[in-house]
Amino acid sequence: MKRSKKPRFTLVTSSYPAFMAPHAGCFVQTHVRALKRQGYQVEVIRPGPADPVQEEPADTIHQVPIRRNNPGSFLRQGFPEAFARNPIRASWDFVRCVRGMTRTLARVGPSSDWLMAHWAVPAGLACLGYFRKTPGASQKLITWVHSSDVYALERLPAGSVLARNLVRRSHLVLAPSRAIADRLAHRAKVDPDGIHVLHPGIEYPDTVTPIPDGPLQILFVGRLEAIKGVDGLFELLRQHTDWRLVVVGDGTERCRLEQAAADLDNVVFLGAVPPERIPEHLACAHVLVLPGSARSRRTEGLPTVLLEAMAAGRAVVAADTGGVGELVDTRVGMLVEPGNSHQMNDALEQLDGDRERLRACGHAARTRAQNYAADHVATQMLGYL
Repeated sequence: MKRSKKPRFTLVTSSYPAFMAPHAGCFVQTHVRALKRQGYQVEVIRPGPADPVQEEPADTIHQVPIRRNNPGSFLRQGFPEAFARNPIRASWDFVRCVRGMTRTLARVGPSSDWLMAHWAVPAGLACLGYFRKTPGASQKLITWVHSSDVYALERLPAGSVLARNLVRRSHLVLAPSRAIADRLAHRAKVDPDGIHVLHPGIEYPDTVTPIPDGPLQILFVGRLEAIKGVDGLFELLRQHTDWRLVVVGDGTERCRLEQAAADLDNVVFLGAVPPERIPEHLACAHVLVLPGSARSRRTEGLPTVLLEAMAAGRAVVAADTGGVGELVDTRVGMLVEPGNSHQMNDALEQLDGDRERLRACGHAARTRAQNYAADHVATQMLGYL
C-alpha cells in the first residue's frame, strides 16, 4: 500500500531572517524548521536577498526585492514604526512588497498544496491577490496573524473588508493569543471561535542553567520602540544601585534611551545580538522584564522572548497587554499594568527578596513553556488541516 505524499507548503512572510536583518521573524524560521524536521517541504517568500541565513538552504528562499539592494523600510522595525517615521516611503515599500509577493506566488505557488501567510498584511493581502489572479488555484490558505498586522487592519480604511475577505478565504486562521484572535474576529465580523490560538513556537532547550547568585540581574530583550516602555525601568535602577539591567536589542528609540540612562552605571545596552546568543544572556539573568507602555495604543501578541525566558527557567515580570496575561500569572512571575513603574518595582523587590520563590517561578515557567515547543506546535497545526 502506497503511503500518501506529504503536502508542500509555500510560506509568505514580511519578516524572516536575512543577512541584513538576522533577527527578523526568527520565530517564523523556527516553525519552518519544525515542519522540515517532520519531513514537509517548505519554501519561503520574503523581502530581501535570497541568501542562506543560519544554515537555511538557499533554494527554499525566494526573495522579493523592495528597493535596489534594500529589503524595504519595515523588515527590521515593523510596518507601524516605519509608517510612523516615513509614511510615504513605508507606503510605497508596502505596495512594492505586496506586488512582489503576488508575482512570486504566481511562480512558486502552483507547485504547493498549502499557502501560509504570516501577517495578514502584507502577506495575507498578497495571497488574496494570487487567488484573484489565479481563479482555478487549488491551494488552501493558512493565515497566521500576530499583532502589528491586526493593529494595521484596525486602522486601514478598508481594513474590515480585507480582514473579512482574508478570514473567509482561509482554510485555517491562527493567532498567538486569544486577545489577538478576538480583535481580528471583531474587525472581520466573524465568530472568534473559528480562529485557533497557536504561537509558532520556540526551540525548547534540553537543559537550563540554574539562576545565578549575587545581586539581581534583570534582562530586557526586544526591539527598542515606544511600545516596549524600556525607559520606565531607569528610575528603578536609580533607586536600586545593586540591581543591574541588561538591554538587548536595537530600534528607533535606542539613542534616546541610551541618553536617558547615561548617568546609570548599572544599565548596559548591548544592541542587537545574534539570536543564538540569547540563551547566554538568559542564563546570566534572574528575571526577564517586559514593562510595556501606557502611552502606546498598540498591544503585544505573545512575545517570543517571553516563551524563551520561561523555557530557560526564568521568572518573568511583564505588562498585562495583548496575550501576555493568558500565559503569565503568579506561578511563573508577575503581571503589571503597562508602564506602571511602581508595580514593576514592587514585583522585582518581591522576587529579589525571596530567591526560593524566584526559583520556583522559573521551574513552573519552564514546565508551562513545554506546550510551546516548536515540534509540538507544528504537530498541533498539522492536526488542524
